[in-house]
Amino acid sequence: MPQTEPGKIRNVAVVGHRGTGKTSLVEAMLFQAGKVNRLGSVEQGSTVSDWDDDEHRRQMSLSGSLEHLEWQERKINLLDTPGDAGFQSDTYASLRIVEGALVVLSDVMGVEVNTSRV
Repeated sequence: MPQTEPGKIRNVAVVGHRGTGKTSLVEAMLFQAGKVNRLGSVEQGSTVSDWDDDEHRRQMSLSGSLEHLEWQERKINLLDTPGDAGFQSDTYASLRIVEGALVVLSDVMGVEVNTSRV
């Protein structure tokens, strides 16, 4: 990948309550940008950002994960963060280093406890 001008780099955290689809959203964005050639699944343990065996077994992110893609001449660094309260220190740390956040909400449950904390 060619070097990207600093002004064309965006750092974005993907945050929300556990089970709202943060990892699936990151996976879909990577797929849409052509970074991966197949759409992974949390249930099948085939997503790019959940790589640890414990994450596959529990079907949830246990730590933050950095993925990147190129879109419209920009490099976008995505920080897929855990939504479970027991692992939110990674979410808080991620929010300190990004310019923006994608807040993922459940269309059924709305804003949940861990969402309102971040």
